[in-house]
Amino acid sequence: ARGDRAMPSRNDIDPYRLGRALPNVWLYERDADGEFSCRLSGEQINRAHSQSIMKRPAREVLGPDYDYPIRQRMNFVLDTPAVLFASMAAPADGRSVTRISLPLCNSDGRPTFTFGASEYLDPDRHIDRDTALVGRADHIVTYSLPDFRQLESDGTN
Repeated sequence: ARGDRAMPSRNDIDPYRLGRALPNVWLYERDADGEFSCRLSGEQINRAHSQSIMKRPAREVLGPDYDYPIRQRMNFVLDTPAVLFASMAAPADGRSVTRISLPLCNSDGRPTFTFGASEYLDPDRHIDRDTALVGRADHIVTYSLPDFRQLESDGTN
């Protein structure tokens, strides 16, 4: 957090200073209707989706069946505010992903952006909307901001 804010601002994030992490980062913005759209997606994120997901609504990127659980998590991160760590795997075909996300406020101080990074075991094995990796998590841990107190830990969605 910066100053008396509970979370960093979007303006505090300089993509060029992310260095080697940049290919794995993403940024979603929540609009006034509560919908999320991707504003930044690194090369590894785009590879995992087999296309650029920048400037696309989450519903379009993930499909309507998966939009709800993902949107629920993003809203939790913004509204609590909290840092979320999630990991998931599809052991049958060897794919896995680990991600972390945190809230960012806009210039008015409202929580508006979820900023995160995802590490795919094999980003060339593209995400398919019908696979077990999208919309579910094997393990989720959340921490409150600014005190970083553990809120939840579970082994399911």
